[in-house]
Amino acid sequence: MKNLCKYAFLFLGMLLMTFSCQKEVFEDSETSQQENFNSNIRINVGNDVTSDVVNYLNFKTNHTLHVTLKKDRIALSDNPITSRESSMGTVDTSKEIVVYNDSNAKHILSIIGNDDPNSLINIVIVMSEDQQYEYFLKYLFDDKPTLTDSNTIDMSVFSGSIETYDDQGQLVGTTFVNHGIFTEINGESSPCNDEEPFDPVDEDPNVDSTDTSGGGEGYGGNDYQSSTDDTGGGSWIDGGPDWQPCTLTNTIYMPCPVQEMTGDTSEEPHNASDCGAGVGSSYIYIWDCDGSVNRQMSEARISENPCDGPVAVLVNLDAMLTDIENCLGEDYSTEWFNNIDDYTIIADIHNYLNGNCNEESRAFMQLAINAIEDHGVVDFENKIIFDASWNDRDCEKSIVLNSTNGFGDISNSIQFLFNNNPNISLTYKTGDLESPPGQLICANTISDFDNNNNVNNISITFNNAFINQATDLMIFSIGLHENLHAILTILLENEMIDIDNDNVNLSYLVEEYANYRANWIINENPEYNPEDLEFLGHEAISDIVEDIATEIKSYGIYRGYDANDFHYEALAWTGLGDTLNFTLLEQDFQDSIEDIIDYETTNFAPLAEGQPCD
Repeated sequence: MKNLCKYAFLFLGMLLMTFSCQKEVFEDSETSQQENFNSNIRINVGNDVTSDVVNYLNFKTNHTLHVTLKKDRIALSDNPITSRESSMGTVDTSKEIVVYNDSNAKHILSIIGNDDPNSLINIVIVMSEDQQYEYFLKYLFDDKPTLTDSNTIDMSVFSGSIETYDDQGQLVGTTFVNHGIFTEINGESSPCNDEEPFDPVDEDPNVDSTDTSGGGEGYGGNDYQSSTDDTGGGSWIDGGPDWQPCTLTNTIYMPCPVQEMTGDTSEEPHNASDCGAGVGSSYIYIWDCDGSVNRQMSEARISENPCDGPVAVLVNLDAMLTDIENCLGEDYSTEWFNNIDDYTIIADIHNYLNGNCNEESRAFMQLAINAIEDHGVVDFENKIIFDASWNDRDCEKSIVLNSTNGFGDISNSIQFLFNNNPNISLTYKTGDLESPPGQLICANTISDFDNNNNVNNISITFNNAFINQATDLMIFSIGLHENLHAILTILLENEMIDIDNDNVNLSYLVEEYANYRANWIINENPEYNPEDLEFLGHEAISDIVEDIATEIKSYGIYRGYDANDFHYEALAWTGLGDTLNFTLLEQDFQDSIEDIIDYETTNFAPLAEGQPCD
């Protein structure tokens, strides 16, 4: 059953990512361009995580390991509320990176529970001879992280900001970075602590420093002092495992803002030592593949500040992948997840499945993975998919996306309904739809059913022949029309429209939909001709033509067009030429409406008000 643009539209009832790692020996960067302090790096996992660090965290959080995550505040918390709360995170004590500087050791652990896939949060535990304290670093990416050939985050082209939160949870510094170059530095990047030294054993005698959820042979004595011993093992932490370099390690230095710090207007990056005092420490960025240890020198300025020294960034997705695997079970593809090269996809999948692990979400995951494999786009929050057929149609896709949000009640409802109905997803496609001679099919809307004969996905397909020539106003109008079919399907499927509704057309539609669904279930996917259902769907939509016209006008104004109200009303009648409400219009109005629809469908200049995509 197919639909015609001018008359009938089909309405059928509707961070440590385990990348593939290859071992190879790195050249030590001991031939640094400048003489400065050394920074040895160690990655500890499981029982090798420093026990004093775990004891410190347990004491500070009353063994909850919770972190308050709020705007302008990140701090350790002893609140017993579960880490699944949106404002709470948890310190992951299963893995740490330790950076041994001249004057301290910085233990970096990741925070689980951050819902923003475009940001990373690490806690830094600073241990020196006389101090132990923490601060937080939040890395906010302007766009999704750029990866190197080794699938590491390429921080040399990182664009975004780095926020520093002190041990009281206060935002004390923000560094803005554009393609790896500091553009602005405000406040502190390595805050010190003015309080008395912390001794977890003396402060909390009930804590056993040798028996923790993570941590074996721990931090003690002067082990914070850096070592140039490149054999690994004992000289860093007694009893630690031997180390092997991992290919997924990336060490860079962060240059100072060129003009502000040096007066030099060139765009060439500068060594950190050129920045002078007060600029802050350099950053060592590590994406470890299997918990092995790597040592590299970092380029950084000479400093006697006990708080200074490079700090690593731990991108830990182990916990996320474990959660995903536990949810998907037999549907979990180790090979697929191990080879995915986009951190944000894993974070999005985890956020979607978190607290929403059921048959319907697993079914959507299969649709989503298929789309991602074909380089499609998936909106996990609203369960909306643009399949790969849109890959070369960015302009058209943006128009359809506009029809799903932001221009009125109809477009806003589509995301709201799909976001609040976890059982049903929406897929937009393009394709070659066969049209009868002399007519053009614009789009159709079809529902997919699960094994229990319930709608689990609604597919809206735009005809290539239509979007190849139609204006943006027409594509937007068709998007609204098809979205209304999807909205009606959700409302009917969830029995959200009463059969005794005051709107007679809706009442008839509910009754016919009930008959259709009963026939579908009883006959197990019959060849059912939904002509009456389609007709009644259009009758219901024709009752809100004025609302549709208002929304199309809002989009037209947004695009800078100055069409009259009748032009927008005509577009609102698209696909409704078979309705009773349309036939009640005077013939002259009907003819004018059909002409305007033709102008916008074929981009008939100068009578079309909209513009086609290039």
